[in-house]
Amino acid sequence: MEHAEKAPVQPDGPVHVLPHHGVFKKEKATIRQHLDLFKSSDGELVDRLLRDIYCDDLITSVSSEEEAHRVRDRTVEIFSEAQMNMTKWTTSLQSLVDPQQLGDCPYQGKKVLGEMSIPRLELTAALIGARLLTYVKQQLTVPPQNSFLWTDSMVVLSWIRSDADRWGVYVRNRIREIQGVSATENWGHCPGHENPADLPSRGIPANRLNSDLWRHGPKWLTQDPSSWPQDRSSDPEPEECRQEEKKRALPTISSAEGTDHQLFDPVRHSTLSRLLRVTAWILRWAHNCRNQNKRCGPLTAEEISEAMKHWIKSAQSTFHEEITALQEARALPSNSRLRCLIPALESGILKKVGRLQESLLSEEEKYPVILPSNHRLVQLLAEDMHRRLCHAGAQQVLAALRDQYWILRGRQVVRAALRRCPNCAIFRAQQLGQVSAPLPSSRTRPSRPFSYTGVDLGGPLLVRGTARHQVDKLYFAVFTCAVTRALHLELVSSQKTEDFIKAYRRFSARRGEPRNLLSDNAKNFKGAATILAAEGVAWHFIVERAPWWGGFWERMVGLTKLALRRTLGRALLGREELETVLCGIESAINARPLTAVNDDPDDRRPLRPVDFLRCPLGDTSDESEEDLRSRRRYQHTVASHLWRRWLREYLRNLRDFQHASHANEASVGDLVLIEGDQRNRLTWKTGVIQQLHPGRDGRARAATLRTADGDRRRPVQRLYLLEGHRS
Repeated sequence: MEHAEKAPVQPDGPVHVLPHHGVFKKEKATIRQHLDLFKSSDGELVDRLLRDIYCDDLITSVSSEEEAHRVRDRTVEIFSEAQMNMTKWTTSLQSLVDPQQLGDCPYQGKKVLGEMSIPRLELTAALIGARLLTYVKQQLTVPPQNSFLWTDSMVVLSWIRSDADRWGVYVRNRIREIQGVSATENWGHCPGHENPADLPSRGIPANRLNSDLWRHGPKWLTQDPSSWPQDRSSDPEPEECRQEEKKRALPTISSAEGTDHQLFDPVRHSTLSRLLRVTAWILRWAHNCRNQNKRCGPLTAEEISEAMKHWIKSAQSTFHEEITALQEARALPSNSRLRCLIPALESGILKKVGRLQESLLSEEEKYPVILPSNHRLVQLLAEDMHRRLCHAGAQQVLAALRDQYWILRGRQVVRAALRRCPNCAIFRAQQLGQVSAPLPSSRTRPSRPFSYTGVDLGGPLLVRGTARHQVDKLYFAVFTCAVTRALHLELVSSQKTEDFIKAYRRFSARRGEPRNLLSDNAKNFKGAATILAAEGVAWHFIVERAPWWGGFWERMVGLTKLALRRTLGRALLGREELETVLCGIESAINARPLTAVNDDPDDRRPLRPVDFLRCPLGDTSDESEEDLRSRRRYQHTVASHLWRRWLREYLRNLRDFQHASHANEASVGDLVLIEGDQRNRLTWKTGVIQQLHPGRDGRARAATLRTADGDRRRPVQRLYLLEGHRS
C-alpha cells in the first residue's frame, strides 16, 4: 500500500520527493512500537514516518537537499536497528542518492517489489486525491451537492471503472478503497497538458508557477459541464491494464498411462453417475483441444467407460509399488496386501486372477478389478449398487459388486455405505420413548364424582330427519370422571362450540360443576374453554398428537361406540329414540365392575361406578328427625366404605407400569423424524429438538421441534431418532 503527501511549494529551491520502499516484514503495530523508542530524540522524524508509512512503503517529501540527506540517513539508521533494511530508493533528483548506499537486501532469494511503474504511481495519486476529497467533505459544514475527480491516466481510469477483483493485490486494494469513498461515474479524464499537477512533478522554474493553470486549474472547470472533456468510457482498455490482471492457474490434463493425478476432488460429487458424467465432459474438452476431429453431441457409452477407467487408475495409484513390480516383471513385495490375490496388469489396470479361467463366466467375473477400500470411487460404487438393488442388504450388494470389482475389506465398505443411505436411515430410526408417567393426584385421591372430568366427542351418528328420506348427523359428548370412572353421555347436534356448550350446561346441571376439565386440542374445546373461563372453570389440554395422554376418556369413547354398533346394528332411529339408547348405554357402562369378579357366591359384589353415583336413603317421609340424623350417619358410613374399597381393590391395581422398559431418551439438538398420519416414513417430516418439556417426575414427556414449517410440539413417543447431537 502507498501513502504520500504533497510537497509544499518552495519558490527558492527545488522540491525533492523521496518514496521509500523497505522490506519490513512487520505489522504496523510492530513499526509503531519500534519508532516509540526514538520519540524523544527524533520526534519530528518519527511523526513523519508514522504518518507516511503504509504497510511496507514510505512516500514522503522534503523542502531542501540537506533535509533529504538528513531524513534518508536517519531513517536508514532507525530501521536498521530493527533489522528492517531499506532495499529500494527513488528520488526526483537522481544525483542526490546512490541506491547502492542502502546496502544489500538481507532477504536474498525472496521476492522484493521492483521499480514502481508509472500506472501504479498514477493510481497512488488517484488514491491520495480520493482521500483528500473525503477529508474536505468531512471538514465542510455545508457539504457540496456534487464532487468530481480527474486523472490524466486512462489506465487508472479503466481500473477505477472495472471490477476490483479482476486485478492483482496491489491494484485491487487501492481500487477497492477508491470505489468505497467515491462514485466511479464522478471520475473523468483530464488531458495531460491541462493537468496542473504535472507542472511541479516534471520540474519547472518558479516563475512559471504564477500561471493561470497552476493558480486556477483548467479553464473548462468554471464552464458548463457540456464543455468539459468528453467521456471516454467507451474507449478500448489500454494494454497496460492487463499487466496487473490477477494471475490464474490453468489446469492441465495428462493422459499418460499409470498417472496418479486426479482431474478434481471426487468428494465434491455425491453420486457415481454425476462423477462419471462430469469427468467425461472434461475428457471430451481435453480431446477437442488436442485433436482436429471434435467430439460433439450427448455423451457416449465409450466416453463414460473412459471416465470410469480414469478413476479406476486414480484409485489404484495407492498400489504404485505393485504396479511397478508387475511392469518390471518382478515379484510383489513381501508385505503387499495383494500377494494372495495374484494380481495381473491389463491395460494399466490391476485385476485379480482366480481359478475360473475355463468357466463360462464373463471376463469381468473371471478377472475382477482390484480396488482399495478408502477411495471415494469405491464409496460411490457401493452406494450406487445399493440404490440400483432397491436398497438391498449388505450381502446382496457385496455379491453384485464382486461381479466386476474385488474391493479390499469389501464387507466393511458396503456396510458403511448402507449406514450413509438417507432412506435406509429413516427406516432404521428407533422410536424415542419414556417410562409411563405417575398418575396425577386428580386420579389417585377420593373426590366428588365428576370433580375432575375428561371430555371428548364421538360420532357421527345417523338419525332420521324431519323430512321424508332425510338423514341427519348427530354427535355424542362423553364426560368421564377421572376418579370413579363414571360416564355421562349427551347428544350434540354438531361439532360447533355453541352446541357443545349446551351439552355441557345439561351435564353440569345434573352432575354438578366440575373443578377441572381435561380434553384434547380440538378447536371447539378451545373455544369452549375461553367461554367457560369467565365462569371459573379450569380447562387443561394435553399435548398435540398424544391421545394416550387422555386414555381414561378415550377408553370410554371406545366402549360407547362398541355398545352403539352392537345395539343399533343397521337401524336408523329418530333423535328421541337415539337419546333413549344413549341413556341405556350410559347406565350399562356405569354398572360395569371396576374390580375383579370372583366365583365365590359369599364374596362381596364388585365395585362399580354407579355405586358412587347412587347412595340411597330410602323413604324418609314418616321418619323423625333423630332417624334422619341416623340415616345420614349411615350414608356417610356407606360412602366411607366405598372409598376404602376403591383404595384397596381398584387403585392398587393401577400401581404397576404398563411399559416398564426404558426406550431411547430425547436430548436437545437431536435430529428426529416426526411421525405423521401415513404409515410410509418417507412422507414424515424431520425436525430438530429445541426444548424438552418434563413431566412431574422430571422426565421428558414432550418436545418443541424446529421444522421447515415452523415450530411445533409433539410427544416424545411420536419422534424417531435420526442423529443424536453428540454423535
